[in-house]
Amino acid sequence: LELILQSDTGEKLEHVQAPFAVKPLGDAALELSLTVPRASGQHLLVAIARPGGSGWPEPTVSRRRVIIEPQVQE
Repeated sequence: LELILQSDTGEKLEHVQAPFAVKPLGDAALELSLTVPRASGQHLLVAIARPGGSGWPEPTVSRRRVIIEPQVQE
């Protein structure tokens, strides 16, 4: 499983990768830590699952638009 944070221009800001497995007809949960850069604004969070040995030729890709806002110091 690959998790990528991209800027609104398509620049890769952060990337993390981990092996995963899902039982047939089942589901799975996996926690990944991603360092969020100090680049505020609109970004794209992309998750790519590439099954190994399953006979499925294409990866499953999920995209989510996210907004990163600076933390307000009080």
